[in-house]
Amino acid sequence: MVGKLGWIKRQRVQAKPRQTQRLMVSGESHYFLGSRNRLRVIEEGGAPRLALIGKTSLDLFVRPGIGLEKKQAILHAFYRAELIKLIPDLLEQVVADPRVTASAWGINGNQLGHVQHQGPAHLAERRARDETCAVPGVHPGAQAHASARTSP
Repeated sequence: MVGKLGWIKRQRVQAKPRQTQRLMVSGESHYFLGSRNRLRVIEEGGAPRLALIGKTSLDLFVRPGIGLEKKQAILHAFYRAELIKLIPDLLEQVVADPRVTASAWGINGNQLGHVQHQGPAHLAERRARDETCAVPGVHPGAQAHASARTSP
């Protein structure tokens, strides 16, 4: 093993990133719920939006000349909206265990994928304050905020 240490270090240096920088152009692959989807950028007038077409395609509708950051923001808003739709069902599965209770849930931060999660030490402090909250990422009062954001 020691003889291969130099080779291992060289491989680490030469390692390519798992995912290339996204340019938000047609043909790129983007993942949603573990499935790879091909992005199709469709430039047209109207409100920007992203639609999941079947199980293999994401159609991004944008105005002509829109920038990379705006396209990424549309994708992140889509991911966030879908996460908000999925969490109640997932939470039901978690609280099916009689030892677990949850009074509310929320998505923390402006970055997509940052669902609030605290470690065991933080949970012990929270349990001491509020016995109704025993699920990581669940915090009292967030339900009102989540429902206010998702209400039309």
